[in-house]
Amino acid sequence: MKALVLAFALLFAITLPAQQKRALIVAIGKYPDASRIRPIAALNDIPFVRNALLKNDFPVKNIDTLVNAKATKAGILKAMDQLRMKVTPGDVVVIHFSCHGQQIRDQRTVELGRDEDDGYDEALVPYDAQSQYSATGYRGENHLRDDDLDPVLSAIRMKIGRSGSLLVLLDACHSGTGTRASGFAVSRGEPKPFIDPEYPMTGLVDMGENPGFFSGSDSVANMVVFSGTGPNQLNYQLRVDNQDVGSLSFAFYKAMQELGPGSSYRLLFEKIRATIQAGIPDQLPVAEGDLDQVVFSGDYKKANESWYIRVGAPKRNAASDTVFMLGKGRMDNLLPGAKGKIFMAGTDTWVADAVIRMAAEFTAQGTSSVPLERNKLYELRMEELGYGAFSAVLRFLTDGAGSTTATRSKAGSGKTDAVESQVRGWLKPYSFIRFGETADYELGVTKTAGGNEMKMFDRNGRLVWSALFTDSLANADRAGLLDALKRSMRQQYLRNITDGGSLAGKVAVTIEPKEAAAGARPDEFSAGDHYYLHLENKTNRRLFYSVLDLLPNNSLDILYPYGDKDPSNYSIEPGGRITRELAISREPVRGREMLKVFFTREPMDLRAVFARKKERGQGNSIEVMLSDLFKDGPSTRAEVPAVNMEEIAIVSTGFIVK
Repeated sequence: MKALVLAFALLFAITLPAQQKRALIVAIGKYPDASRIRPIAALNDIPFVRNALLKNDFPVKNIDTLVNAKATKAGILKAMDQLRMKVTPGDVVVIHFSCHGQQIRDQRTVELGRDEDDGYDEALVPYDAQSQYSATGYRGENHLRDDDLDPVLSAIRMKIGRSGSLLVLLDACHSGTGTRASGFAVSRGEPKPFIDPEYPMTGLVDMGENPGFFSGSDSVANMVVFSGTGPNQLNYQLRVDNQDVGSLSFAFYKAMQELGPGSSYRLLFEKIRATIQAGIPDQLPVAEGDLDQVVFSGDYKKANESWYIRVGAPKRNAASDTVFMLGKGRMDNLLPGAKGKIFMAGTDTWVADAVIRMAAEFTAQGTSSVPLERNKLYELRMEELGYGAFSAVLRFLTDGAGSTTATRSKAGSGKTDAVESQVRGWLKPYSFIRFGETADYELGVTKTAGGNEMKMFDRNGRLVWSALFTDSLANADRAGLLDALKRSMRQQYLRNITDGGSLAGKVAVTIEPKEAAAGARPDEFSAGDHYYLHLENKTNRRLFYSVLDLLPNNSLDILYPYGDKDPSNYSIEPGGRITRELAISREPVRGREMLKVFFTREPMDLRAVFARKKERGQGNSIEVMLSDLFKDGPSTRAEVPAVNMEEIAIVSTGFIVK
């Protein structure tokens, strides 16, 4: 019997397919003359991508290419389906596109695939596509929409399973009308969206229940997508060895040469971004998916937040610099004078000492003890943090203690001596927290069926944090309490931040009723009413925007970025004006409602301030935040320029909900 079991085990091991690495490279450098789509150096990308794959043990026979005339829409979808048929559970798959991209009007209904909150689909431009609508000819049927890619990519993910890995590289751009100095190389992407005049834009988009690429079942493999640029920018080619090459293709090749074993897609993306922005500082590559997956593996790394720096001060383009920028600031407890050490990213190789010289609310600028190379990725590890103006007063509710009406009924009274001592001990090292009677937050204990529950409420009676316990709180509750407290404090800060900023006179925000009733006030709305939010950019550069909704009950939410969309989707071109159609809830909170709009030079994502979520792309590392509204103090080092680290405008507008 034992021999029989061993025989079956051996047979199973022999028949179990080994993990395979497969790739498909699509490159379209020359389109038909009739299309009037300009040529690009897409074929130059192939050797760079192929060599990066070969170095990582992709067999030559498993790397398929589809070039120029073969890369029609039907040809691309057929090649992807053939790839689907070849893969097996646990396989590693890479699909690379080097071609033009363009935004195209989204479908008319959710049933047909309408899923974009801005009314546009992102699309690749196959060989047989046209760049412009023709009433008697081309109507966009050969554009390769994200809706076309979704089913086949989902099918590949289902086949390779949770133990597999799918990486999609898009060295194309989806849209953009921005300009760049003539010294830059050719851009990839049609500068004007593909517009169907028979289907005009409408402001309101019903998002429906259509899931995106990353909303599938846990049973499917993770997919990571790297794009050379955001959907509102052009993707420029780099000049390498006297030839043009796609910026993402080259950066991917370079990063793969440097990447150590066991590295995550997060580290790979940060290296890619450093290379692209060393050559094209304003280009903003985007990553989507779970970036904590190990590169070309179904394994995952523990999510550790790393602080990656960007070498060079604004408007300084030297190959090396002692000045660096960081997308963290006072809200992350960074203060001027704080010290740290700089390492090669993803390693323990020390490079330099660092000092934070200026800190705004969400960004900081520092100096290193030796010059750093702009095209390399470095990681900052702080030795000390401060808490600046952020502070909170807490108190414990005990029998007979006064409390707000809201917290008295919710927190109740219970035995608090042991846990009060425990919590006080936890919070004692933090200078931004103190205990007192006039409190910002109240903690109380209530009895539950299985033991006890501690709750923390803010001064408006909103539950901020809670934890169940029997005799004492668990060690894990310490981190949860601190995170919840900091998050609540940051939300309060954002609610109270004043309007202004260096760009405030160059933007405009207005609200207009969609259908104004006779004699009605223009700033009064009822349940279910629709209104237009107009945003105007009067500068000569593209601006990105975020919108916070401050409700009458003192709660706060984010309108834009919407859902899990990348923040680079939300921009206004130079001199442009956009209109968003919004609606009052059918069960609204009545009173004065305010919208707070942030305009910035780079995408901003405040979603992490409100809730922990799976990051898309840069997320926290992709999180480019707002800057200081106040004048920066004088520098303590001559090489640090006394300029605003970022430009910003904050504008509030409001209305009454009846």
